[in-house]
Amino acid sequence: MAETTKIREGNSPALPSISEIDILWITAGLGCDGDTIAMTAATQPSIEDIVLGSMPWTPKVHLHNPFLAIENGDDFLKHFYAAAEGKLAPFILVIEGSIPDESNKKEGYWASMGTDQKTGQPITTCDWIDRLAPKAWAVVAAGTCATYGGIHAMEGNPTGLFVVSASIAALMAIGISTSGGSRNIIVALEEARKRNLLTVALLGCDGGEIRRRQLADFPLVVQCDYIPRIQEVQASIYHIIRETLEVVTRDQA
Repeated sequence: MAETTKIREGNSPALPSISEIDILWITAGLGCDGDTIAMTAATQPSIEDIVLGSMPWTPKVHLHNPFLAIENGDDFLKHFYAAAEGKLAPFILVIEGSIPDESNKKEGYWASMGTDQKTGQPITTCDWIDRLAPKAWAVVAAGTCATYGGIHAMEGNPTGLFVVSASIAALMAIGISTSGGSRNIIVALEEARKRNLLTVALLGCDGGEIRRRQLADFPLVVQCDYIPRIQEVQASIYHIIRETLEVVTRDQA
């Protein structure tokens, strides 16, 4: 009992628990809401399981998605306004759809959501990201368009789009691949290298192409060929990294 107590009373202070969290989901990028629609068919867990609190050891989730919400207009947007003013925390920001460049034209706008309460003008998707991303607990790019540009990235598109990762400041990129050869993760790590980001890769098997090409500064390899076991260990490593970053950023604040 004494040893157990000693471990629990270690030097690292306990992280504050999160009992509730809001998810602010923006579909106002260039996209088709396909990821939101696909999410409605998810199982193990389903959306209902998450928002109704059926998942043990997870915070209560308040999902604000314009495609799925009962509210509309200002009743829906009040959560986004509050988060932008620092009155809603913690929250996760999810972006669905590629991000158009609002600076490449003299007038008009490509994509927006809601109206600025002070100016009466549309709030562009770029503005929402600028207002919310610095305050978010995490920022998630949902789907191909937000992550890689999607069909809008074809040559000749006038919107001058860019992806979510290019619209916010970043210091580190973490790639997760059970095989070490997932093409999308390889492309993401290559791009991270071009931006001089610190790169971490959670890999399985022998580390695959990512390890052979040394695409990660810190390749963490689960040397096993049983995918469920690889994913279990990777999930544990990911949570350790996340919790460590929380301690470090809190101590620096």
